[in-house]
Amino acid sequence: SYNDTTAQSLVIKHMEIAAKYLMDDVSGIPVHGFTLDENHSKVMMCNFGRGISWFVSGLVDMDTTGLSIECHELITRLDSTLCRIWEKEKCFSQFPGQGGKSDLSAELPIIYYLFHKGLIKLSEEQVLKYSTMANNGLLYHSSGSVTTTYSNLTGPNILAQAFMLKILNEIK
Repeated sequence: SYNDTTAQSLVIKHMEIAAKYLMDDVSGIPVHGFTLDENHSKVMMCNFGRGISWFVSGLVDMDTTGLSIECHELITRLDSTLCRIWEKEKCFSQFPGQGGKSDLSAELPIIYYLFHKGLIKLSEEQVLKYSTMANNGLLYHSSGSVTTTYSNLTGPNILAQAFMLKILNEIK
């Protein structure tokens, strides 16, 4: 929602909560969650690829002017961490920063975020290489549902497809 002060206040409030309780202080990457007790302890690890992709998807068009300095600093750390992973590995796996194969359900939303912010450059050829991971027009090579163990890279993933199209649409 644009030009809505109530919605903007809610977004700022939620982002400040995320910065305080959800984002890793060093990397800026969000953890899986936090407890609802008075300590608000961070829960699980901070390198779950799809979780990162969902988080940055929410940041893409966010008006950050009302955020605290601390929150801006964490977003800057997040951006820096993601750029370092991209430069080193040229992919985002199911667990970014730990090597592995591309997980398109994590990778495409994250690179869209970085590209949209002007933090990385992408060519049409680079993005179209993802189409080699398609079958019947849908991108595969995405992590599937996770139950008690981590999933294999399978697919298809419609969200990954949507972000590939968004990236292609913005490439000049």
